[in-house]
Amino acid sequence: MEDKKVEETKEEIIFLTYDIETFLSIFCVVFKYRGRYKTFEISERKDQYEELIAFLKEGALKRWFFTGFNNVRFDGQVLQWLIEAKEPFKKLTGKTKAKHIMEFAQSVITKINNKEFPPYQESKLSCQQLDLFLQSHYNNRARSTSLKWLEYSMNWKKIQDLPYKFDEVLEIDKFDEVIDYCHNDVDATEEFFKKSEKLIQLRFTQQSENPHLELFNKSDSSIGEALFLDLMSEKLDIEKSKLKKMQTRRKTIELKDIILPYIQFETPEFNSVLEFFKEQVITEDTKDAFKHLMIFDEGEYFYGLGGLHFARGNSIFQSDDEKIVLSIDFASFYPNISIKNKFFPEHLSEAFCVLYEELFEKRKLIPKSNPQNTAIKLLLNSAFGKGGDEYSFLYDKLFQMAITVNGQLILSMLCEQLSKVDGVKIVMANTDGLELIVPKNKKREVYNTCVSIENLTQLQLEYSVYDKLFTRDINNYLGIDTDGKIKTKGAFEIDVELHKNRSQRIVQIAVMRYFVYNVPVEETIKNHLSVGNYGKIENQGIYDFCIGKKIQSNQHYTLEKEDGELIKTVDDKVIRFYVSSNGDYLRKNYSDGRKEITVGGSKIKMFMDYYDSKNYEIDYEYYINQTFKIIHSVDGTEERLENERKALIEQKKREREEDNYLKFIILKTPTQLQYNSYWRQYLADIHGEPEEIRPSKTKTVLQ
Repeated sequence: MEDKKVEETKEEIIFLTYDIETFLSIFCVVFKYRGRYKTFEISERKDQYEELIAFLKEGALKRWFFTGFNNVRFDGQVLQWLIEAKEPFKKLTGKTKAKHIMEFAQSVITKINNKEFPPYQESKLSCQQLDLFLQSHYNNRARSTSLKWLEYSMNWKKIQDLPYKFDEVLEIDKFDEVIDYCHNDVDATEEFFKKSEKLIQLRFTQQSENPHLELFNKSDSSIGEALFLDLMSEKLDIEKSKLKKMQTRRKTIELKDIILPYIQFETPEFNSVLEFFKEQVITEDTKDAFKHLMIFDEGEYFYGLGGLHFARGNSIFQSDDEKIVLSIDFASFYPNISIKNKFFPEHLSEAFCVLYEELFEKRKLIPKSNPQNTAIKLLLNSAFGKGGDEYSFLYDKLFQMAITVNGQLILSMLCEQLSKVDGVKIVMANTDGLELIVPKNKKREVYNTCVSIENLTQLQLEYSVYDKLFTRDINNYLGIDTDGKIKTKGAFEIDVELHKNRSQRIVQIAVMRYFVYNVPVEETIKNHLSVGNYGKIENQGIYDFCIGKKIQSNQHYTLEKEDGELIKTVDDKVIRFYVSSNGDYLRKNYSDGRKEITVGGSKIKMFMDYYDSKNYEIDYEYYINQTFKIIHSVDGTEERLENERKALIEQKKREREEDNYLKFIILKTPTQLQYNSYWRQYLADIHGEPEEIRPSKTKTVLQ
């Protein structure tokens, strides 16, 4: 597309999506606004350095938002370096400039990889940056995500990696390929920008209300922390610069000192849990600090840093004329434990609790649709989470542990008391709530039990009723409440966050339709490409059959024929494919020589670039089998088949034992060795004992 000048209107904020590419022989940057591209190249073919600097200065003056992915720590760093370049650099040839830019870019990457700060602070960047990577908290290890993976998650039409290394000398005829690649990444970034609308809106709202703070490129938790720091500074009348450095560090934490006095149990099992907690002494490094398993009412209760988890395993529960499937949750569990029990970071004093409660009550008065409600929610949640962050001014491990430990014990008290009600059966318990089966004639007794816990703890409980609940385990379930609202988790989730893996989404759709609407699995999967949306669930066509994989540094993938002949080595960092009845085999190869088959050895077709087809040759049976794996893990079929498999093995074992017993012990006179090897009491009861036993032959050992 021919470049056109990016225009600005006074009535709107200008968001320019952009990306850069740095190679030894070419540097390019592509900007996009309202479908128009502006491309700058620095190479032996073209040197547009002066035009680029003029464009950047115009954008800085007019406060355009330069929107990218990881641009605060990389792209923006390179642009700032170019803006500040000295006269000697300006006089270099385009080819030499590209080399110096590449070297600086690599130095930035090295700093980031070494967990060092980049050369320029965000506040020192001339061009206002809007970093979608930082906003989404993808710099967090647990959420680490590349733009390439987002392209897969967003069903991007073209997932592409250039097959060139940064220090490779590219010929001029490759330059346009690099620029086209950059255009594709800019388009993908723009698409992610559109999907990040709520995140961006929240930041602009909060920035307008707090202009003295820098919130545009903070994650949700960091926004909450920044706002809390601002309010806490005012409440304590301490300068933020000083307050930001305050923390409470402890060498050890004895949990018996933080357990609330009203925590008590009646059963030996739960009392053993209380004793376990009282014996624990925690150090600053709480990773894997404590784990505990307790068996109660034929179920396993797991305790640990992440909270209490309990599930009876794969089951289907349904409300009917005699019983209901009830869900009970503590409202704002962790914030309220802190507020009601005056838990606070020691260096912030009880003023923390005063502010915490003020914010909690304020949020109740604000509609959930109001961004301010979301902002206060971030404040409340971040205060607890940052209590365990050694880089936060909220850091005090005892404060965080007091909340999580007492939270587990309070939920345990609720479980124990409800288990005493005749006919009640706990189904699941997780962090701040539980699900249980309640006979309808026991609803009043269950409610009274809950009220007694509310009165004791000063914490509020909330209730909802499931029409059906399908569980595989605590982290994987599907529930339908009495209003028809569907709740999914884990293997049942259809639309997951973009940093997660949405592979073979058709499977989750088929599982949901099977359990909720009794639609046959085969009908959903085989007709998927010829029907529309499923209510609010979008039909994404062929993409719903696609599988995505991230290629790690110690592995590579190969496409092979049935006989193992190599077709090609896959060099991309992210790959997309679907299982086909007429494809090739995809193999994972590790650097240590190990090899693994993928998708159970089924054939696949790569789908890096979208193409339309009337027949994609999908292996429907593969997806049907994957769907039934989930269904059978819930309805008991998987357990039944496993029991049948074990029974068959046991049967064959006994048949072999009986054959050997008859052959070596009954139908002939056995030797002592044969008798010792093949005699079984249950077979002796059936077939009797041998009349005599011969001595076993022994070998003579020559001296």
